[in-house]
Amino acid sequence: MVMYFIQINKLIKDLKKSILNPIQNIYIEINYKQQTRRTTNKNLPKKKNKKMIWYESFVFVIDTNELSDIVFNIYDNSDPKKTKLLITEKLKLNQSKIVKEDTEYIELQHGLIHFDKDENIKSLTTENESLTEKNTNLQNVNTLLTNTNKDLKFDYLKYKNAFDEIKNIVLIDNKYDSE
Repeated sequence: MVMYFIQINKLIKDLKKSILNPIQNIYIEINYKQQTRRTTNKNLPKKKNKKMIWYESFVFVIDTNELSDIVFNIYDNSDPKKTKLLITEKLKLNQSKIVKEDTEYIELQHGLIHFDKDENIKSLTTENESLTEKNTNLQNVNTLLTNTNKDLKFDYLKYKNAFDEIKNIVLIDNKYDSE
């Protein structure tokens, strides 16, 4: 389970107005599986070129093994007794860092909240595994060198004792020769 971020920035395309039923009060509902979030209501701007702006952020809990599309429903709530669905859009989950993206009608930002940290954790885990393997190899080499050193010390003592015996024999022989 990971945290997924969605920010609704604004509408980028004008909604069609009907003379009989002018669109005035808009909100966006965001659905992912059984999770639903919604923006606040915004009145349609009076000026023609002015866009509806929200900049509202939402967090969803997602399972990256069970991916579904995010569904955006744009509603007209001019008459609270009869909310009207105007537009439905779908968007694929972004399984990377947070990016700005546009659907046909909505400018938004979305992505995994901790993507960079998760990637860093994966990288550090891989590096840790590599260093653990190198450490194990170095420990094996150290054990081999320690055993070789012990063998060499044993051989050294064996040869030293043999040399000392030969030296004593030579000294004794020299002592008898000089008498």
